[in-house]
Amino acid sequence: MAEIQIMNLSSTDTNDLLKRKSRIQGMLAGFLVLCMIMIVCVLMIKEKKVVYIAPMFSLSLVFFPLFQQLKAIKKELQSRAAASAK
Repeated sequence: MAEIQIMNLSSTDTNDLLKRKSRIQGMLAGFLVLCMIMIVCVLMIKEKKVVYIAPMFSLSLVFFPLFQQLKAIKKELQSRAAASAK
């Protein structure tokens, strides 16, 4: 059974967080481009079937964990910036 790994961002180095943030943003940009290409392909197909749209739903499931990780990393970086400003 797969275990859910909890991100411990407080013990991670700031440079590692910045690298992870840029990597996640790159992955999200790549998925966005892929989704746009898929949408254009579906619009160009004359037969309108739900089967052609199904892969986009599976790709959308990848977006949610990535957004959650990105949100957590941004929050940790903001808290570190606020702590260093004091």
